This record gives sequence, C-alpha cells and structure tokens, in this order.
Amino acid sequence: MLDTFTIDSTKIRIPFDSCQVINQSLLSTWLMVNEETGEISSTEFKSNCYTTQTNGIKLRIGIEGIKTSVSDAGGHPVTSRFITMVITSKMLEKGYFNGITQDTLPTVYKYLMNLNVFSCSYDVFCNSMVTDTDICKDFNATFQDMRELMKSMEKHSTPYSAKGVGVRAYLNGDNQNGIEWNDRNTTSLRHTFAKVYSKYLDMFGKGIKQDRRDFAKAYINPNDCKDRYRVEVTIKNRKAFKAYGITNTTLLDIVSLSQEKMSEMVSKSINKNIEKPSRTPNQPKEGMTPAEAYTYNWLTMSLEFIPYGILINEVTEGMSNHSRSKYTKKV
Repeated sequence: MLDTFTIDSTKIRIPFDSCQVINQSLLSTWLMVNEETGEISSTEFKSNCYTTQTNGIKLRIGIEGIKTSVSDAGGHPVTSRFITMVITSKMLEKGYFNGITQDTLPTVYKYLMNLNVFSCSYDVFCNSMVTDTDICKDFNATFQDMRELMKSMEKHSTPYSAKGVGVRAYLNGDNQNGIEWNDRNTTSLRHTFAKVYSKYLDMFGKGIKQDRRDFAKAYINPNDCKDRYRVEVTIKNRKAFKAYGITNTTLLDIVSLSQEKMSEMVSKSINKNIEKPSRTPNQPKEGMTPAEAYTYNWLTMSLEFIPYGILINEVTEGMSNHSRSKYTKKV
C-alpha cells in the first residue's frame, strides 16, 4: 500500500512444544543462540536451516535451543526449544505490496501451514516473539527527484567506515537509485540500519538475484512499481522496541502498531544518521516574501523530525508531475 507503514519482514520464534513437526528433516536443523541477547548469527542461521523456495519466495526454518539458568542451588540449566524463521511480505504473493498487517497475517499463516513442514495453531503463531523487524513505507516519486534527494541525504550523513557505520549511496547510472545507512547485521540503537530505494530497480533492475527476479516475474506487474520508492528501517530486538516504548513484542502486537508509532520509529531511525538542522532556522535569504519565509522556517524545523524523502513526498502530495518537480526544487 502506498503511503502506509507496514511490516516487510520479521524473524519469529515459536515454542517448539506448541508445534507439530511434519517434515522430519527439520529436526536436524539446530541453531546456536546467544544466551545474552537471544540473537542468532546470520551465517549460522543460513547454513543450518531447512530451506524451501518457490517462485523466488525463500524460507529458512530451524530449531533453536536456549539454555536458561535455574534459581535452585546446584540446579542444571534448562534448554527451551523454539522453531524460528523469517516471515516476509513475499508470502502474500500478488498481495506483496500490502505488507504484513493484522489483515494480511492470516494469509502468511496459511502460506506457512501449506508448506507442511510444521504446524501450529493461529493463536500460537500470533503469540510468537519477534526480532529483526523491517518496517517500511512506499511512496511515488520521479527517478530524478529521488536522485537529487538522495544526494542531499548523502551529503548530510557520515561516510561509511570499515566498522559498518555510515552512509552508502548507489546513484550511478540508470540502474541505481538508492541509499542506506549502517550494516543490517550489526544494526544498533545508535547506528540503525535504514535505506531508501527504488522498488522498480529492486525488482527489475540489472544484476538482481535470481530469486528476486523469479518472484517479480510470478507476482509483480512492472507498471505497479515504476515510480515506487521505499523507506525501510530494521528494529533489531526487544531492547530496540523498548526504546520506543514498546514492551509487548509478540507478532500480533508488532503488526498491530499504529501508523503514528511506526512513523515515529522510521523517522527517528533515519534522522539518527543524518545531520540535524539547527532548531533555530537559518536566516532566510534576502528577497523572500513573507509566505516564502514562513515556508522556509517551517521546513527547517520539520526536518528535525521527518526524513527528507518523506517530508518532500508529503508536501508535494496530489500535485502533477510537473508541479511536483517544480516544488521539489523550490524546497
């Protein structure tokens, strides 16, 4: 959906004892888990999972064991088992652009159950715990307007470093129009992974991975995403959710977040990576009319809280392409 925040993907953890294993090969896919953070190494997750793929929709499912300490003196640690996987909006197939929401969650559940790898009740599925959650919003914009905006965002961001911190922009030629900050695998509260990019090039650009190409061919009409762009951020774990006042992190809780809360999370995550304008607006240039000075000051203060791309998309909403281009340059 355009101009609506949704969940693009999230890793879920379902209690093993609440599930029934149908495909016995799943039982040989155990994962090592960090006891302190509950996080799984990305390499470990990819190499030790049961994998299935259809029309570019790839799913990795594994069983993880977490040792928990006991309060009784001399007691032995207890291992709790979970079935873990990453669910994505690709599981909605032709409904991909609707994202994972309260309304589309039953479709994702049905997709998983139809694989006949494991089964659980819908209630158990909804109460699974989440980590590594991608929140996104799609909007329409022209290629050139977005390129100019991304150049501006790159200019006001910290250059990328070997530690996986900073900005990387992909703005060369007709086959690149995207920008991202930090590294997905090492994202943190201070250095949140975020990106803004062309969905058309993501689906139909040159050199994309075969599974993405297969998915687009099966389910996506190129005309539906020709001028479609996406802003996306990753919320790593419960600690990151808690920083935004979210203490209940079941799957149903997260897909039920309000538009206002998800907007706050996306805006703050991106703005952590961009130099903030001063709270006191710069002195307007000489010759501005009162109306222009008012707009100038309002935009300067708004950029404290709203990413450049989203702000300009909002203030030019409903305009013709010609007017949008004209006012984007003015902004």
